[in-house]
Amino acid sequence: MAAIAALSLVTLSACSEEPAASDDLTTQERTSQTVAAIVGERSDLSILSDELSDSGLSAIFDGQASYTVLAPLDTAFEGMEGGTELLSDETKGALVAAILREHMVPGALSPEAIREAIADNGGPVTVRSFGEGDLNFALEGDKIVVTGPNGTKATMAGGALVGSNGVVIPIDGVLATIPGEA
Repeated sequence: MAAIAALSLVTLSACSEEPAASDDLTTQERTSQTVAAIVGERSDLSILSDELSDSGLSAIFDGQASYTVLAPLDTAFEGMEGGTELLSDETKGALVAAILREHMVPGALSPEAIREAIADNGGPVTVRSFGEGDLNFALEGDKIVVTGPNGTKATMAGGALVGSNGVVIPIDGVLATIPGEA
């Protein structure tokens, strides 16, 4: 629980000019757009954008509250076992929404803030997702790896994008599995 509090305290504290250990773990762009607009404009996040819209979750990211979205790249969804079938099945909207909520956390967390919290904690930190579980952030070499509630892992894949109401951090995996597929 202390790790969650520590991470909350360093939220977006990484606005300093100090370089991060690796370019892929830094905040690459700041914009006045909302999180929803950022996701919608990225061609490598088109599946996420479509699924957020289809599930009704994209409206959340147009508001004023601050969120962080760990955004699976299109290749992550394409590589998810059973993912193509799930995403194309209109009767599975609630399941897709549940999977997407595992990628959402309250507050604006930059990679730099996450890295700082890991250092301050002397190891991994845990943050509660809007889904059913906790996300664990740890360093593996110079990469930040996030582990979902069921043990699925993803690595931050490129720079974070800071919008007017939160942060979008591209990741190379999906942090949930389809029930019965794990």
